[in-house]
Amino acid sequence: MEYAHLHFLGIKVVYKHLIDNGYQVLNVRKETDVNPQILATKDGKRYFVVVRTAKFPNMGVLLPHVAANVLEHATKNKAICRFASVGI
Repeated sequence: MEYAHLHFLGIKVVYKHLIDNGYQVLNVRKETDVNPQILATKDGKRYFVVVRTAKFPNMGVLLPHVAANVLEHATKNKAICRFASVGI
């Protein structure tokens, strides 16, 4: 499976999980070079969700420089960062 398709499948899994757990999803970006992929809110709090997807038995990995960039962006926007590692 091409990585872009695998990545988007992981985003769909996380999206459904968020919706099922009462989050309001405001924006979804499926591009592999855009972080975070999902912007959501719940109980008045803003969440930035970075999704990484890999084929079983591997799990998605968040690289340190990506984590630092997203955390900086989240801090500026008063958001909480979440990382979703999806194994498919």
